[in-house]
Amino acid sequence: MARFVSRIVILLVVVVFTGLASSVSAQEDEPRKVTSPFQEEYEIKVGEVLNLEVLLDGLLWRSFRIDAGDPVDFQAGNNVRTTITNELENLGEETLNLEVILLLEDERGRQLGRLVLRPIKAGGGRFKEDSQKYKIDGRVLAETAKVYFFAEVK
Repeated sequence: MARFVSRIVILLVVVVFTGLASSVSAQEDEPRKVTSPFQEEYEIKVGEVLNLEVLLDGLLWRSFRIDAGDPVDFQAGNNVRTTITNELENLGEETLNLEVILLLEDERGRQLGRLVLRPIKAGGGRFKEDSQKYKIDGRVLAETAKVYFFAEVK
């Protein structure tokens, strides 16, 4: 009988911990809800994906990336072809536009450059991967350690 009770207790402990673990992971997967206009600073490295997971007035902003090729080309006065990529998902039915202004900053938060992206249009109920090309000074790319977003849904 004691052996049976101990098995039941062990089974209950496993079930409880499994339930707790799954509820914690489900909470981590939920996007953070914010209001428009959205303003926030993130640490970033050129070439790496920044997983935002921000729900902004019905628009789920999944990720952001600055890609500029080989860091050897990041020299002052050398304009480097740079691609800014955003992944969005419109969770509503109406078409939404995301307007974004980026402030590229060094590790101490000093502004290196300002970039106004073309508005990103996401149709109702659709996923949108938007890539925009710019030329950015290599020194700015080399020193960029943070990005400050100002974004608004219209």
